Amino acid sequence: ALSLPNPLNETVAETVAMAFLGTLVGGVVAFGLAFVAAKNTTPHPWLRSVARLGFGVARATPNFVVLLILFIAFGFGPYAAMIALAIGSVGMFGKLFADAIEQIDPGPCEAVASVGANPLQVIRYAVIPQVLPSVVANGFYAFDVNMRAAIALGVYGGGGIGFELQLAMKMKLV
Repeated sequence: ALSLPNPLNETVAETVAMAFLGTLVGGVVAFGLAFVAAKNTTPHPWLRSVARLGFGVARATPNFVVLLILFIAFGFGPYAAMIALAIGSVGMFGKLFADAIEQIDPGPCEAVASVGANPLQVIRYAVIPQVLPSVVANGFYAFDVNMRAAIALGVYGGGGIGFELQLAMKMKLV
């Protein structure tokens, strides 16, 4: 039996992809910057202040405002919405990851450093294993938040199921 493609399935997949990629990109960028923003791993206190300020600005700026700015650069559609979600995720993840890094037990770090490890090896073998559970848990939470935000951004032209809902409301189908 031949079945026609369901455009609703495509828009749902587009919304999930926006949320997933926004979470993934934001998480990867924030994970790297979190080591700069954490007091116990920053290379310089001035960089820590700049990174924390950047995280604060990204968290304080609504996704909708970021999306409107990105429409100028990328046009309407899911790519702009995904980048807006990624920017919001960097702010949220960055603060949470930096706080998790600052709260680690210093014992494993001292033990790894005492056998001659350089600072990057201390991060790799002592810091990351301690913060990994927090990173994974916050990643799942952020995906949930970004899923809801992707639907809302779609209503304003970001694509996905939100765009279809907005079209249906204009046509009085909902």
